[in-house]
Amino acid sequence: MITEPTEATGQFWLPGQPDDSTAGTLLTNPDGSAELKLVDIVSGDWEHHMSRVTVQVGTFVPPTRIVGEITGAKKVTLENCFASPMKLHYVQHQQEPTNYRVGHVLRGAEWEKDEKVKFNTLILSIEGLDEWIGKSGFTFEDFLNRSGYSVKFARLPDIKLGSWNGTDVSIGYSWRGPNIGPQVFEISASQEAHFRLDTTSPVSFERLFETARRLRDFVSLGVGRNLLFTSLTGFLNGLGQDDGDGGFYRRPIEIFIRDTRKRDRETVPFYTEMLFQFDATQKKSGSRFVDWLKSYDKHYLPIDEYYGVFDLSSIGWAQRYRTMFRVVETLFEQTSNEKKMPTAEFNRIVAKIISSFADEPDAGKHVTDAFNNRLSARERLERVFGANLGIRSDAPVVRAASRSIVRTRDALTHVAGADTAEFYVTHHARIKVEVLDAVIRIWMLRLAGFDLEDALSIAKQNTWLWRHVEGIIKSKDKSLNEMSDEVWWKRRLKS
Repeated sequence: MITEPTEATGQFWLPGQPDDSTAGTLLTNPDGSAELKLVDIVSGDWEHHMSRVTVQVGTFVPPTRIVGEITGAKKVTLENCFASPMKLHYVQHQQEPTNYRVGHVLRGAEWEKDEKVKFNTLILSIEGLDEWIGKSGFTFEDFLNRSGYSVKFARLPDIKLGSWNGTDVSIGYSWRGPNIGPQVFEISASQEAHFRLDTTSPVSFERLFETARRLRDFVSLGVGRNLLFTSLTGFLNGLGQDDGDGGFYRRPIEIFIRDTRKRDRETVPFYTEMLFQFDATQKKSGSRFVDWLKSYDKHYLPIDEYYGVFDLSSIGWAQRYRTMFRVVETLFEQTSNEKKMPTAEFNRIVAKIISSFADEPDAGKHVTDAFNNRLSARERLERVFGANLGIRSDAPVVRAASRSIVRTRDALTHVAGADTAEFYVTHHARIKVEVLDAVIRIWMLRLAGFDLEDALSIAKQNTWLWRHVEGIIKSKDKSLNEMSDEVWWKRRLKS
């Protein structure tokens, strides 16, 4: 992540064709996106340019890899470059400068045409990581007579979190010391935490980056806001130089890639306001990081959809409601094999229906197609609430909550117009959105390896989260369970 757009001039060419280099400027934006502006078609890349206007609409045009050398004698590799359509000015007989949209930038090395970009190590920094970990190497004390202060720093040891898919995951620290001169009036020093992914054999950048995204989402869950990457740096064991002391210095490759995740707000909550902190993940010697990586592999689509809307004030309540409901349904489908009845019994009933329509096979097929063995939306919600709130799925309060939430979903499906939908949700079901949100977060804690007791304990410590589920939790009390479904839910929704 950079604070301002940067420009770097240099020479660029197609891999293996340095003699056909073209001057240009590489523009990198704070969100990681990049654009290359050239004075001519790079290395005579005429075919790629013309294909933008000559191929049939809808035909895939493969991206181009471009390499070069920018100011400061730094080599760069530009991945997944797409050329903008070429424009000719026939009056002036001139061509507009050539522009490429760049997928991501690798600054510090040059890869050949068909060479796979691989690394042994990927170091990634994330917003809020230091606050989430909550550990510092700095100590501060003042003298007894208050005549001075002492500030000390000791490097924190790396923290090994476990291994997954052939990748060792750990937390490390980098730091900057003060520049002390003969006259010093102000000094500064800083410590920054980062995740480190290490592999014995080089693996593709895409594979390492996918693991990085999962770790980013895990910290996002704990912090309670959408977090962005602040830096990505790759290392390859064979790429570097001797350090002069018998060792080998691996050359860092800076990676700039557009982060599709949107920031929901600028500030990171205080340590005590987070859903859970780093220390909460260490009760099982860090296994929860690995548990999350494993579960994310199966459920990344609904999880990614959830992270796209949670805590985003720009997204309307109606859209958020539908998304939360869809996330619950999808996660349940992918985590449960439960059916309405045993498969053998279901097949027996289907066979009986088919035999009853022996003279009308089309009608029989129509009936069997409408007859399925899946749980209804209400039944799925009952199972989700029961499993993640520690309540029997057939408890009256769970049935009432599930039925009411499904009714709201059905109503939103049939209302006409976004304004009407927003009104309906805002004035009748906002708390239902927040209940779904809270239960999904508890569910994700369970996917990350927290048991039910720990997940509920974490929820109790979070004021916002617990406020939206405590009504259901407390309803395990006999007096509330004896209350009619309708009376309970009316009280719960009372403004």
